[in-house]
Amino acid sequence: MTVRELLGQAISDLREAHVQSPALDAQVLLAHVLGRSRTVLLAGLDDRVSAASQREYRELVRRRIHREPLAYLLGTREFWGRTFRVTPAVLIPRPETELLLERALAVSGPSGVAVDVGTGSGCLALSFALERPGWEVYATDTSVDALAVARQNMEMCGTGERVQVLRGSLLEPVSQPVELVMANLPYVPAGDITDLEPEVRVWEPRAALDGGPDGLDPIRGLLAQLPEKIVPDGVCLLELDPRQFDALDRIVANRMPGWRVIRHRDLAGRDRVAEVRAFTPS
Repeated sequence: MTVRELLGQAISDLREAHVQSPALDAQVLLAHVLGRSRTVLLAGLDDRVSAASQREYRELVRRRIHREPLAYLLGTREFWGRTFRVTPAVLIPRPETELLLERALAVSGPSGVAVDVGTGSGCLALSFALERPGWEVYATDTSVDALAVARQNMEMCGTGERVQVLRGSLLEPVSQPVELVMANLPYVPAGDITDLEPEVRVWEPRAALDGGPDGLDPIRGLLAQLPEKIVPDGVCLLELDPRQFDALDRIVANRMPGWRVIRHRDLAGRDRVAEVRAFTPS
């Protein structure tokens, strides 16, 4: 069969399965199998495809029909202009998390200690370390499998010993005071998970999604640890659902007198990143 014929069949099958971007997904998967860019692929629509490559491609299309995320099928995802390894052990990096990194870079000086809490693939910690070579960075997670992926990405990025991957809950594994905390913790309310797209609900790790009844349980845990871990004038950056910011304001006001929350909006104009500022003693 030719590239054109394979793509036509795959697009039809993916569309019937209600996959959101059938043409794009079909092209990306075939380009991956053939080791070509999409541009080169589409320039050679009449090229013939070997039987082995056809089998490999059909298997990937079959998995995509079952709504396995494209990033897991490819084994990689782009974040902040770099390619990171991803597996079903980690949450797939989202574009909105780049806003969290953008704010981290904006508030960070030339050196210090930063922690990426619930690091998953490590894309946030590693991107920050590459942009801020003067900083010592810790990446924590409770999942052994997630930390294995983070270590693989650390080797790919060549950050050396400046990024230390630690197993443990939130800030507990970090023994020294820190200037910056970054956290994209689970924030989906448990009751809302069934409403998510199958790619998320079925395939991504539930532990990286489920934030408890209101989605804020992991964030409450982090905020409880924060005063003992962060230096005066330190900053904690949290990614949230836009609907959760009022609740976060109340949590901080009730439990952390003197601290304040600054909201940062995403490209769609929605509140997305909370900047929690530590209280500075007079």
